[in-house]
Amino acid sequence: MNWNGGGSLPLVFRTRSSSDTTLVINGPDGRWYCDDDSGGSLNARVVFRNATSGQYDIWIGTFGEQTAPATLVITELQ
Repeated sequence: MNWNGGGSLPLVFRTRSSSDTTLVINGPDGRWYCDDDSGGSLNARVVFRNATSGQYDIWIGTFGEQTAPATLVITELQ
């Protein structure tokens, strides 16, 4: 995702699924950001408080070998 922002609001990525999801993001700074359960229950969440404009490469996975349906939510609201 190429994001052109940079305001005062955070950039939040989170999953919605009935399965245990993981979230991995390679940010515009080249660093990797990962989460497993910060989104509540079994959902993942990564928050960029001072998000910079640029390319965000996003992967959603599951904890375990099974695949599962999931929704990626991207918002500036927590």
